[in-house]
Parts: sequence; structure tokens; C-alpha cells
Amino acid sequence: MTTIRMETIPEPTREMIRSLARSPEGVVFEENGRPAYRLLPYPTPTTAEPEWTAADNDRRCDLIDKDLDGLLTPDERAELSTLQRRLSRYIDAVAPLPLEPLRKLHQQLLDKAARANGGVSS
Repeated sequence: MTTIRMETIPEPTREMIRSLARSPEGVVFEENGRPAYRLLPYPTPTTAEPEWTAADNDRRCDLIDKDLDGLLTPDERAELSTLQRRLSRYIDAVAPLPLEPLRKLHQQLLDKAARANGGVSS
């Protein structure tokens, strides 16, 4: 899924997107009388998200297989996206990645490269 920062979009376009996204079911754009694109509002996070289950993971894997086979419907693509976000939040909650040591290493490498090039680190 592609993420686009709203602040990079001209204000009139942002207003149009916001007005269309107010529909809780989303909006379907048709092209030549056929559904072509779907705009869904981002789900509001809840404080008590259900646990990640084996059934959730099985469904996610089934949808990934369908996607790889080129058979995923727009509704299934939206469902897969939701499952992917839920899994990511679940992993962050139960086993967050230790990113701080990697950030420090990255900064050390940037500093070393800057010294080698006679420049200033970022």
C-alpha cells in the first residue's frame, strides 16, 4: 500500500478527499461504468483491539496467496490491509523491535562517513 502525505497535496484536493472519506463505507470511483478505485476512511484506532489469532493469520495468508495469484478483489485488498496493520500493531505490542541500538549504529556510520569525506554529519 502506498502512503501519501496529505500536506503534499494541494488544499482543494485535500478538501475533496476529506469530503469523500466521510462516508464510513468508503467511496467507489467508476470508470466506463465499472468500479475502478475505492477510497476508504482509515479505521479509528480502538483502545481494546482484539488479540491476534491463528484464524486471523490463516485469513491473512489466504489473502496474500490470492494477491500473489492476481485474484484479490478490492474488498479483499482492504481486508488484507486491515489485517496487516493489526498484525503490525500486535507485534509492536508483544515483541517490539529494539530499534534504538540500530539508530545509534546508523548515526555512528553517518558520522564516520562525514569525517572520511571531510564534511559535517547529519
